[in-house]
Amino acid sequence: MLRILLIDDKENDIADFIETIESIKYLKAEVQKANSVKSGNIILKSFPADIVISELELQEESPKKIINFLSKISTELPVILITNYKDDKLIKQFKNVGISDYIPRKSLSPDLLEKTLHFTKERLAFQKERKRMQFEITEKNKHIHRTSRQIEELAYTLSHDLRGPVGSILGLADLINSTSNNLEEIKQFSQLIHSSANDLNELLKQLLDVLLANKNIYDKAELLDIKEEINKVMEKLSDIYPSLVFNLKVNCKKISKIYYSQNALEFILYNLLSNALKFRSNRRTLEVNIETDIVNKNLVCIAVKDNGVGMDMDMVKPRIFKIFKRFHKNVEGRGIGLYAVKGMLDELEGYIEVDSELNIGSEFRVFLKPLANNVFPVS
Repeated sequence: MLRILLIDDKENDIADFIETIESIKYLKAEVQKANSVKSGNIILKSFPADIVISELELQEESPKKIINFLSKISTELPVILITNYKDDKLIKQFKNVGISDYIPRKSLSPDLLEKTLHFTKERLAFQKERKRMQFEITEKNKHIHRTSRQIEELAYTLSHDLRGPVGSILGLADLINSTSNNLEEIKQFSQLIHSSANDLNELLKQLLDVLLANKNIYDKAELLDIKEEINKVMEKLSDIYPSLVFNLKVNCKKISKIYYSQNALEFILYNLLSNALKFRSNRRTLEVNIETDIVNKNLVCIAVKDNGVGMDMDMVKPRIFKIFKRFHKNVEGRGIGLYAVKGMLDELEGYIEVDSELNIGSEFRVFLKPLANNVFPVS
């Protein structure tokens, strides 16, 4: 069934068009009629037209206004102009739009209309496919650029940060080779080698986590309950901090669900919440508040606020999302989490903000772009 919106206010022209459509063999069509551009625009909001066919001479609107309207909708719908109106300049302007065609009304026939319908639809399909391919190429180029930058950063890490544990292992091995047969010394060196090897193994593991963080994040976007995902992450963290006492408040009243990658959301939440627990203050009971919001109608914000040790933003701001940058040396960690979270958000067209005050606490806000439909479900 071909759904046609016909914009015309002359009964004779409408009757001729209906007769022409009905005389085309094997073509089943549903025609909705509008006597003006204004009414046509209203009909399009509820009628899923496959094609728009319009006259250029209407009592209520000027030809120029009609052309402007048809030019706008022709980026999404095929448009055919059927008219005897003679203004070569205006007709040329219309034909240059791209997804459009023109039939002089005096030349209208079933055969010509059938061919025009076919070629106009084919042209639109080609145009949409070209746009899709151009979009994919642009996105892949962005991905290549981000990956290249990440590889450069990791290469720097491999050439600097790995030298420490590797150098320690080699130096200790040389000491064992040059030492006497003192078993106690050899045992001490062996323990040091084992410690350095563990450091090296942990570093390589975390580097691998960074490389694999963005793997498969586009494979499946699904409707996720944000509070449920927070609870899943907290269950994992409770195994790491079984005796830690803290207060957690979650407010998802403004937006409770999001179309997103489950792997990506869990990764982001895990890093933010584990940081809140890790960088707690010994002076007070830890308070963690999580709140969601909608920003600019196309982003979901998840804010994680704590009353932990905080940071001096004047000192750390330029380096906070760099790899292997740590600001609390008395707390265990490698400085990879925030770097990886920012990289993932860059990949998913989101971003992250942070406010922090030393000895007061920190607030991290991640802004997520829904991955499917770009529609916010009702909370």
